[in-house]
Amino acid sequence: MYTEPIVRNGVRIARIDPEEVVRQAENWKSVVVYMVLGANPPMAVFEGFIKRIWGHLGIMKIVRMTMGLVMVKFNDEATKDKVLETGVIQFGKKPVIVRPWSTNLNTEADGHYQDTRKVFEGDTDFCSMNKIGVGALLEKKLKGNKVAAMTDNKFKNWDYFTSNTIEGRQKDAFCVTFVYGWNTMEERKELWRELLKLRFLVKPWLIQGDFNVGFYLDDRTGGNQITLADIADSSSWQDSANVEAIKTIGSNYTWINNQEGLLRIYSRIDHALANEALTDMFPNSVARFKWETNHVEFPEIVKTNWGMPMQATGLRGIYYKLMRLKHKLKKFNWESIGDVGRSYQEARSQLEIGKLQAQENPSSSEMQFGENQAAERFIMQEKMYLSFLKQRSKINWLQKGDENTSFFHASLKKRKMENRITSYVDENGNVIDEFPDVVNHFMEHFRGYMGTKSLTHLKLNKECIGQAHRPNFEQQVDLLKPFMRKEIKKAFFSIPKTKLPGPDGYGAGFFRPAWKDIGAEICYAISGYFISGNMPREFLDAVLSLIPKNYHPNTVIDFRPIACCTTVYKCISMLMCSKLSNVLPSLVHQNTGVVVKGRSIAHNIMILQDLLKNYKRKLISPRCAIKIDISKAYDTVSWDFLEDLLGAFNLPSRFIHMIMECVKSSNYFISMNGRIQGSFKGEKGLRQGDPLSPLLFVLIMEYLTRRLKMAATGTEYNFHPLCKRLGIINLYFADDLILFSKGTRQSMLVLKDVLEEFGNTTGLHISEGKSQIFFGGGVQNDENTAIFGGFKAL
Repeated sequence: MYTEPIVRNGVRIARIDPEEVVRQAENWKSVVVYMVLGANPPMAVFEGFIKRIWGHLGIMKIVRMTMGLVMVKFNDEATKDKVLETGVIQFGKKPVIVRPWSTNLNTEADGHYQDTRKVFEGDTDFCSMNKIGVGALLEKKLKGNKVAAMTDNKFKNWDYFTSNTIEGRQKDAFCVTFVYGWNTMEERKELWRELLKLRFLVKPWLIQGDFNVGFYLDDRTGGNQITLADIADSSSWQDSANVEAIKTIGSNYTWINNQEGLLRIYSRIDHALANEALTDMFPNSVARFKWETNHVEFPEIVKTNWGMPMQATGLRGIYYKLMRLKHKLKKFNWESIGDVGRSYQEARSQLEIGKLQAQENPSSSEMQFGENQAAERFIMQEKMYLSFLKQRSKINWLQKGDENTSFFHASLKKRKMENRITSYVDENGNVIDEFPDVVNHFMEHFRGYMGTKSLTHLKLNKECIGQAHRPNFEQQVDLLKPFMRKEIKKAFFSIPKTKLPGPDGYGAGFFRPAWKDIGAEICYAISGYFISGNMPREFLDAVLSLIPKNYHPNTVIDFRPIACCTTVYKCISMLMCSKLSNVLPSLVHQNTGVVVKGRSIAHNIMILQDLLKNYKRKLISPRCAIKIDISKAYDTVSWDFLEDLLGAFNLPSRFIHMIMECVKSSNYFISMNGRIQGSFKGEKGLRQGDPLSPLLFVLIMEYLTRRLKMAATGTEYNFHPLCKRLGIINLYFADDLILFSKGTRQSMLVLKDVLEEFGNTTGLHISEGKSQIFFGGGVQNDENTAIFGGFKAL
């Protein structure tokens, strides 16, 4: 576009059209600048890296700038924003700075950025998962005498500030500083000097923490009294920083030497101070200082009740004893424990009163004894209350720290909201919210496919089982070898205490503390089961907990039924798993990477990536890959087929009997909104939540693998071009699998026939709407796509 120049004093001066400036500026809005910290890779290498991770989004241009900076122009501004939101990326284990282009970008300064900043490589997976940018704070535990040496060595001439800006419901932000003071007066002088640099004269400022010193003469009682010299530095800083102490509630003193009588000393070394701007923002703010602190009668109740005579023996006797003890524990809970939350609050209040009384009368032995008694009761009540909250909120990862009751309450409330079932949408789109109707609908649905037998009309093909490995004599003997007492105890103690109990109400959290009184009899009874093979049906019952598959479940199929088995059954199931898992590696082909000991699903993922990476090329031989999704995989397995399969694998008949006893003798109790709403007898399927189920399902998928290999020996099937040498027909991923073949109609028809036969034999059928087929080599046409008509063709 030509613009007429300006002529001044005979000199022609170029004139730039303002609209052109705006138009050119728009072109830079989709530009991102990259730089690798601590490295200056060759342009060709880094360009390939950028195209590999962002090429699918659309890159217009990549240009090398100066001092290690690379400019990348994307198709539009939305793509640029998506790139910037991704978080930390790594190039050769080094972080990459990603920032938008701006007119203020100083390429020379930024180019030297890597020479003036040290980079300490850390947990890159953690940073990527939490979308942490270039700078983040991670805690490192150090001894006090090591801190100075470390900081002088790694961060020479740095200043340390522990401040943060917080924005909440208030529109205005405020600054917070957290302090941990040194133990000696001389060391704290540096603290006061550094804190003076942090005065926030404009923003509201809150400063709090363990200063390890008092600010007022009455901040200590007992022992040597505080003098003006002791608080000279802290008072001087307080005046200079123009901050005042915040009103406190609770105990006035936050440290105690735990001595008796006249030697007892109380000190206030934790403080919260604020400037005038913050007190104006929060005029009613107060500081609360919290004291950190199973039932003693529990062991005796268990021991006494368990020792009472019982006519029944073995697992039947264990069940009767647990039920008898259950009534006793319910009575004890009602009479002695009661409302755990209310007891906790009462114990807390009594402790605060006891501490205040002891601080007001520091020389009174009676007051000190009362304080100690209140502290012991509070510690016990706190443990019970937090255990109660952890079990209900299902927070398993939090082991130590503050009481976090608000966190647990929030988690509990969130779980209730997510898992509560109040309505469903019927086939006509109507919302049904009458709870009895909702319960009946859910009961009929799960009884319909878990409480009815599989309609299979084909028998297992034993010929394909005999083509590959089966357990040898030594492996068969090992499957029947009795368990040691320590193995049974290990299985019990490996079950997390927070796992939901079965219908009997006993979780792993009961058995651990009571093990010294009941462990020997339980081990004897479980050992007897592996001889007799008979288990009380009550131990085989399970509660079906309905877990939402998505955030907004509207229909019954949006819920996944997870079986909550009894703890005794879980232990027996885990012991059987330990035997079966030793045999699986010799039975199952290498195409199965899950569950089998010593294998990883990552191997299958890498193989799949290699097989699919060239599918978009035009000049390749015909090929196809079929992703199969099995509908309700665990819940629809035919029990008759499973029993025949275990026999065909040549497993010992007694071992098969014990497995089928665990699988077939089950009643399901459906839990909705925290209550049992009904029950039905199971007639097919493997329980999701049973430790034995994944191993049995792997054997079922191994049958499919052997059936496919048998079919591949015929003349109509041709291998995928990259699979023939290794003999790969399928890869197994949990309850999904991928099938491969040459892209011919005959090969795909062979795979389809085997899948249909597999479904009519096992009860497992394909979910066509969730399955997909990938074509390569230009073989995608209506005729080939129609073979798997309901599949999505890609």
